[in-house]
Amino acid sequence: MERLACSAAATYQPIEAAIHVSRYAGALALCPGKRVLDIACGEGYGAYLMAEAGAAAVLGIDVSAEAVKAAAANFPHPRLQLLAGDAAALDGLLGEAQFDLIVSLETVEHLGDPVGFLQALRRRCAPGGTIVVSCPNDHWYYAPAQQNPYHVRKYSFAEFRALAEECLGEGAWYFGTAALGFATLPIEGPAAGLTGLDHADARQARAAFLCRPGREDAVTLDRASYFLGAWGPDAPEVQGAALFPLSMDRYAAMLRTGDLSGHLATEAAARERLQAALATADAALRGQQQLAADQRAQAQREHAAQLAGAEAALARSTEALRQAEVRLDEAGRRAEQERRLARVQLHALRKENGILAASVARLQAAATEAQQQSAALLDAASQHAAALEAERDRSRQLTDALLDRQGAHDRLFAAHAALLEERAFLLAERERIFARMRPVWRVAQMIPSPMRRGMRRVAGPVLRRIAAQS
Repeated sequence: MERLACSAAATYQPIEAAIHVSRYAGALALCPGKRVLDIACGEGYGAYLMAEAGAAAVLGIDVSAEAVKAAAANFPHPRLQLLAGDAAALDGLLGEAQFDLIVSLETVEHLGDPVGFLQALRRRCAPGGTIVVSCPNDHWYYAPAQQNPYHVRKYSFAEFRALAEECLGEGAWYFGTAALGFATLPIEGPAAGLTGLDHADARQARAAFLCRPGREDAVTLDRASYFLGAWGPDAPEVQGAALFPLSMDRYAAMLRTGDLSGHLATEAAARERLQAALATADAALRGQQQLAADQRAQAQREHAAQLAGAEAALARSTEALRQAEVRLDEAGRRAEQERRLARVQLHALRKENGILAASVARLQAAATEAQQQSAALLDAASQHAAALEAERDRSRQLTDALLDRQGAHDRLFAAHAALLEERAFLLAERERIFARMRPVWRVAQMIPSPMRRGMRRVAGPVLRRIAAQS
């Protein structure tokens, strides 16, 4: 069974409940207080069991939105959150969230990139956390030429271990198989399961022992139902079982009549019929897949051609847009430069206009002043002309007077010349008189001073008269 149906419409199948719950059994003891991630949780029975086991919070993720919706309806729990999403896109779904316990059962066989998935699990695991991953042994369930139509590939134990340890490192390894035994039960006994909801009604046993298998039935990896690996400090503790009780009558009947062998044979025949049907379906599916692949390839080629044309057109449009942007930027720069120049010129014109206005005002004031000065000058010129006329009159009068004076001057000059001649004559006469008097002066020098003073008093008037006459 690919997915355990847990709705009220499904029928309870104890062996399917045991097969599916056994994978979770080993992880339940690790849940108390942990942040748990259950990837490919299906209809949520395992996530619900881990929440019931005491997990602080459980996040269940499944690619089927229908399964997630059914899980939310059938297994509500305050510490359980459910999310529809692809296991191949965990980083996008979870962001930077990390978990103490990560469980992903029967998932890798469905994925095209199991390496990327397992590496994502490692990133999502908190320090000291535990990872539990399982894979079905499809080589036991299907013939070599057959394959589960829901699985991408079949894994042997060696292949699964190599894949997981390449991504997660060395782990603790387990395998799942069928088991028979006995259990001690309460007196009232468990009620029989009826619907798919009872698949999750599993109770943890207080104690159990695993006995050795018989020599006639070797339990080996190649005959296992599934493989399970665990990583982290709690990895050695990840082992468990899921059992369902049988009445002793049923058990005795199985032993007496070989019912168990018949059941197994019936199961084997049913398995063979299922395998044949699956082979037919697989062949048809492969044909459809090949046709779909061819159609996809053709569509991809056409799409690639269209995409190439679109990319070329986009490249041309992008280049044209880039050139337009360059031209626009250049035009913008030129416009900005012109605006700046216009602003500078406008500022200069305004400044020059102010200067011109001031100059005009000064010129107007100067013109007014010049007009006033011109009027004043005209008045002054008129007055000056009148004055000049008066001056000319005076000049004529002066000229006349000068002419008169010139005549008088000439006469005076002639008189002066006569006077000079007369004076020269008198000076000559005085020299002659002085020459004649020098002997007398020398004699007078010999006369005593009192007598000279007396003689001067007598001679002084005489000499002055002589000089006056000269």
